[in-house]
Amino acid sequence: MFVEGHDVISRWPEHLVFHNGTAVSANADVVTNGGRVLTVVALARELMSAAAKATTACGKICFEGNQYRTDISHKGIARWVHYLDISILRSLY
Repeated sequence: MFVEGHDVISRWPEHLVFHNGTAVSANADVVTNGGRVLTVVALARELMSAAAKATTACGKICFEGNQYRTDISHKGIARWVHYLDISILRSLY
């Protein structure tokens, strides 16, 4: 299946698109090749901003049957908040 939008996201500042399950067709189009197809990463000073930027970018990539997860970044944010809580508590003693 033809993948649209990944090339646009790749040109956005502070965004990266990693190809995991793609191939190049005989017409030189990027097509799906099974499994997890793409990984989208965004860079920002704040973890929550990076997660929001990456999620927005995922919404611009289209192919038949595409799905994307938003929970992965939330796990990282929860770990970071937990780490900050521990650091703050330690600084009080």
